[in-house]
Amino acid sequence: MQTTARRGRAAVIVGVVAGVLALTSCTGTEAARQRSAQAWLHATADRVADPDGWDSGGGQLLKDGDVAVGGLLSASTPAGDYEVLAVCRDAGEVRVTVRVVPRGTDRGDGVVAGAADLTCGRTVRIPVTVPARSGVWVQARTSADDEYALWFSTIATPGWTPSGPTDTSARR
Repeated sequence: MQTTARRGRAAVIVGVVAGVLALTSCTGTEAARQRSAQAWLHATADRVADPDGWDSGGGQLLKDGDVAVGGLLSASTPAGDYEVLAVCRDAGEVRVTVRVVPRGTDRGDGVVAGAADLTCGRTVRIPVTVPARSGVWVQARTSADDEYALWFSTIATPGWTPSGPTDTSARR
């Protein structure tokens, strides 16, 4: 009798594992990955964007040669002290560089105000002082080659804490 019960439990466990494997293999489709990416960006924006901060944005890190890059340009950030918060998924590690750019110039002409290595699934804070008549250029770069590597950043008030968990690792 115990052998039959054990076989029954084993069959249920095998069935559950097979079902989970079948579901996760379905999420590998292009449409499912796009939906997952959009859902992550929306959920992350809801958690990470500072409602009293200045600007937020992010998206897919796009391949450019051997690296994948993304950027956020806030063209006319008011003078003051801020913290740039950044998160990512599916890229392993991302280098986040924050430049202060004089209004009306190319974003590459700015002065590096801060930088940090970001491990995806965590949040990084980069303190930044923005002078008058300046903007902020946040750039994310990685050597990861996952075409769904995503990132998001916000120019936040100092000490602001995101609502809810900031574990932004991939959820496929």
